[in-house]
Amino acid sequence: MDTNKAENRKEALYRQLLALLDERIAETRLALTHARESRDNDTKSSAGDKYETGRAMMQQEMDKLEHQQSLYLQHRAGITAISTDTVHLKVGPGTLVETNHGTYFVGPGLGKVNLEKGSCFVISPASPLGKVLKDKTRGDRFVFQGRDYVITALE
Repeated sequence: MDTNKAENRKEALYRQLLALLDERIAETRLALTHARESRDNDTKSSAGDKYETGRAMMQQEMDKLEHQQSLYLQHRAGITAISTDTVHLKVGPGTLVETNHGTYFVGPGLGKVNLEKGSCFVISPASPLGKVLKDKTRGDRFVFQGRDYVITALE
């Protein structure tokens, strides 16, 4: 694969991942704001237990949203630590891996990301496939979930 083309594709993926995470962070912030407003605007009804149950459920939802937001911020920090200029010789964090069964980016586990030309699976190094890919090089073969893979390019 042409190095300049690889850098452009990796840079495009990098920008798209940052935009995706920024969008998810903004969505969770908005949801948290709405949840806080709803909780704060809820007036105590005559049914005290119902009111307390409602507040407890709202707090659980806010805790869940805060946890999601924290994960997205961690993922974003992980992405910004990756250099898009590095062309990797073996698989590790920040590697774009081309195989006969698809393209994978080793980073925060965000799942399938659609690109201009095709798609890419963003997998964690701790995921089952991430563990199998670790330290593999171009041309390496391996079996994962009953399928034979060949690494055709690393970026």
